[in-house]
Amino acid sequence: MPMSPSPTQGAPLRQTTFRALLDALAAQGRAHPPLVAVPSTASIKDALAVLAKHHILSVPVVSPRAASTSGAGIAAAGRQYICLLSVVDLLGAVVGASTAKSGRPRTPWGSRSPADRAAALAQPVDLAMPLDNAREAYRVWERDIDDTLDDTLRSGFAKAVHRALLTSVADGPTAPAKLVTQSDIVRYVIAHPDSVTPGAVDLDKTVADLALGQLPKDRTLVTISPDVTALDAFQTMWNAGVQAVPIVDADGALVAAMSAAALRGLTAANVDALDLPVLEFLKAQNQGQLPAVATCTPTTPLRDVITAIVQGALHRVYLTTADDASGKRKCLGVITLTDLIRLFVA
Repeated sequence: MPMSPSPTQGAPLRQTTFRALLDALAAQGRAHPPLVAVPSTASIKDALAVLAKHHILSVPVVSPRAASTSGAGIAAAGRQYICLLSVVDLLGAVVGASTAKSGRPRTPWGSRSPADRAAALAQPVDLAMPLDNAREAYRVWERDIDDTLDDTLRSGFAKAVHRALLTSVADGPTAPAKLVTQSDIVRYVIAHPDSVTPGAVDLDKTVADLALGQLPKDRTLVTISPDVTALDAFQTMWNAGVQAVPIVDADGALVAAMSAAALRGLTAANVDALDLPVLEFLKAQNQGQLPAVATCTPTTPLRDVITAIVQGALHRVYLTTADDASGKRKCLGVITLTDLIRLFVA
């Protein structure tokens, strides 16, 4: 059945302001602490240390203003934002198959000496700023906290922008910057179902009914084999411009998944773990256990997909066949937060 309205009818999602969104999420226990940032003069090594210390996956890069940085980062308030770099961008700058600035091939990470690896990590973080306008880090999606969500939903989050940087004119230049993500939108809609157009989201419709997880006919699902290294897996992600890739066996059955989240905590001290076979790397990043992968089938109701994403704090659910005789599931596609937001704003 369609999502039922809340007892108190709220503002439509598109007309909700970011400030109201953050207040509502705070009431749910979803905090948005002030951002830390790194100056453009920081090293890639320092930027990775900031991500690891704060257990985050992306960090704003700001104008230096004579600031220095360390593993603690600097306050992000009152600064000029240059870009927003993720752990994928930072690692891509040092282990990607080509340099972000020139596009020229570089010596494979696995063939570099320890000194060369250290030198690569000591490069300034601005080398990780992409020139490819197809990459999210090419521009900062910056909005005022009192803007409505409308433009960000339609032109940003529904088109695979994952996060928006919030500043405030009303609160002054020293007000702490905040980051809003696609996950925040999904959590808000589940708690405020009246914010979407009545009948637009029918939780009892199946994945197949809604054509979720299906790739366009001119595209194929990017996958990797369990036999590759974590570095190979990352470079596949980097080259394809995606945040995750399923790991499938020779029969196409889903085994695990490599994602940006699996890179959380990587620093100059342990980045060489990328030389491990991908399944060993995933176990090493997850206390010795292979991380579980959330899946659904074409007959799964949308309600169950959203529940899995919200409860597991996930960014995607893989679409698979039902179990075959040996208990395997063939990977058919992937349902992302972008897909859900497209439903919300349809």
